[in-house]
Parts: sequence; C-alpha cells; structure tokens
Amino acid sequence: MITGVAPLLEPAKSIKFMDIRNTGQCALNEGSTNAYTCRTSQQGDLIDSAPDVGVLDIDPYLMHDSNYTKKIDGVAFQEPNPERMKTELQVTNAGGVVQNTPVSLNLRDALQAAQVAEGKLASHCVGDESLACIPSLEKSFLTKVFLGQVFRWSEVAYAGKPLTQYAQAPLDTDVVHVCRRNKGASTQAAINSYFLRNPCSTSGGTPVEISNPRFGPVVVAPGQVTEEEKCLDDFSANTNNSGLNNSGRAWAVGMLTTERNKDFKYQYRYIKIDGVEPSVEKVFSGDYPYFSEAAFAWRKAAPKLGGDLLVLAKKIAGDATTPALFGALNAKISQPFGNGSFIATAGQGYTAPAVFNPALPITPFTHQPAGHLLDNCIIPVRQ
Repeated sequence: MITGVAPLLEPAKSIKFMDIRNTGQCALNEGSTNAYTCRTSQQGDLIDSAPDVGVLDIDPYLMHDSNYTKKIDGVAFQEPNPERMKTELQVTNAGGVVQNTPVSLNLRDALQAAQVAEGKLASHCVGDESLACIPSLEKSFLTKVFLGQVFRWSEVAYAGKPLTQYAQAPLDTDVVHVCRRNKGASTQAAINSYFLRNPCSTSGGTPVEISNPRFGPVVVAPGQVTEEEKCLDDFSANTNNSGLNNSGRAWAVGMLTTERNKDFKYQYRYIKIDGVEPSVEKVFSGDYPYFSEAAFAWRKAAPKLGGDLLVLAKKIAGDATTPALFGALNAKISQPFGNGSFIATAGQGYTAPAVFNPALPITPFTHQPAGHLLDNCIIPVRQ
C-alpha cells in the first residue's frame, strides 16, 4: 500500500488496487524472467478493496499533520492519530533506505562551478560525474529551501558573486523551484521530519506548498516518483513531460531515495549534504544520517489480521528486509557515490560488523533504539 496508513485504520472503506487477473494487464518485461509491467488504465484493471498490510519508507506514526492527505482514491479518511496507531497497528521495522535532495542538472553544474571558485572542488569538476566532484549543500540551507525561505538563486552567493553568475546555460528565471511530493508521500514525510522537525516537534516548520512565480519560490508536487524525476528533468531541459513546468529553464531542488537515475536518463543529480555523499557505507559509519527506516504495518485490533494472511505478512516482513537481500539489491544499483540504497539496521535486531560488508550491509545506527518503537523523528543513534 503506497497511499498511507489511514485505510488500515478505517477498514470499512475501500481504495483502488490492481487486479492482476485481468486479461493482458501485466506483461513480462523484454529481456527479463521475473519483472513485469502492469497497466491500470483499462476496465477491470482496478478493484475496490481494503488493505491488509501497509508498506512505508518511514514509520506510520509520522502520517499526520503536514503528512496527512484528506482523500485517497476519492475517499475521505480521518487524520491518523499516532497514539491510536500504537494501539491498533503492528509495526515492523523494514530496514533503512538512503534519502537525498537531488538537484536539476543545470543547478548541479552551477554549484560545481561556484564551489570550484571557492576552492572546494578541483578546477576540472564542472560537468564531471565523479564522487570527488559532487557538490554539497548544507542541511541548514536545504531546510530554508523546504520552508520556502529561499526565493531567488541570485540571492545566494559564492565567492562574493551571485550563484546565477555561475550558470553554464541561460536561465529563463532565477526563481527557486521546489519539486516536492504530495501529502502522504513517504519521501515528503522524510523531508519534513529530518529537515523541518515536522510533525516531530511543536516548534517544527511547515513545508512550503504555495507557489509565488513572481517573487519565489515556485512549488510543484508530483504525485508519483517517476513524475518527481520528470519534474527535475523538465526544469533543466526546458521540457514539460511532467506537466508541471510553466517556467521554462530553471533551477530546482527535489527529494528522492538514491536508487534511481543510475543510468543518468534524467537531467538531475544527487548531491552531498554537509560535505558527505549519500552512500550506504556512510550510513553504516554514521557520517550520513539522512536515511529513513521503513515499516510494514498491519492491524492488531479488530478486524485484526490472522490465519494464513498473518503468516504471510510476517514472512514478507522478515524475508524482504534481510542484509543478504539488501546486499543483492545494492549490487545492481551503481552510483558515482557507491552502490546501493538499502541497509539493514540495528533496530531490526541485526548486529553490525566492525567493518562495512557490502554483501551484508548492516548499520549500528537506528531510529529504533532497544526498547523503543520505530521513530524516524529520532536522529539515528548507535545501538
């Protein structure tokens, strides 16, 4: 379930699911023996049903406040209450996934040029895809971006000059653009938690939602991960495949987990945060704290999951999040900053080795210290 935890708390209401029994709905991908593509556009492709299990990239207790979406598939749901979730839901830690704040490729190039001018990157780095040439942004600056407090890139200075003077290609606007995600998206919830402390603290900030095309920032909210990629790509390439680009060529900041765009299909790139690359190994060492711990959730209150469905849920939650499986997945994800995006954690009960093992990735850092519930509001602690 990728539409939040609210349907688990109101099981009398139905949402849309694929009915893969529909003739011709799913087709084996060319060259693959186990990967399928399924359509959802034709009659009979979708059915109405209540979910048995939820899967999120964060814990479900975050899915309120700025992470609350009022309607799912046109059905209204109440705002989930964290205390009620603790009583009614069984939540199982599903391991870590590395998060990042990628930028449009044209912004990446400008940041490289600006940081070359400051002596932070080597002179050959503009356009270079190597680890040593990945530019960095500070967490404090990104926090202001996601709060809507950075309006124009010309107001951001490097080596005494506006960042826009380092542009490698002309811009149609210097207004800051943010490709955020829709309310209820796990990646947006991770941004809200890590950067804004929302809904983790009563003093947490509110993520920017409203666009100001004249003064900045411009804020758009793709509803799917691929649309997020297209959003960043559009602002760099001056296209509109996402349907969200009314600005032309601009600089944009987004939010994605790090397993995507490994073939550089889209014009966006991941960045370092506070000088640290978003690698699985840096999560292992504790140097890159921006990872979220995912969760499986199912009802433990009536109508609670039971019988074979409960056995299956526990089997999936256990077998789908092992260090060996994450190691195998990571081996297929090659990025300039290293392989992979997934790592098992001490919060799952695993013991991390003294030396990082990419085949069995486990970090001693976790958002679920011993004796506590999974809580992505916690800054990762060493177990």
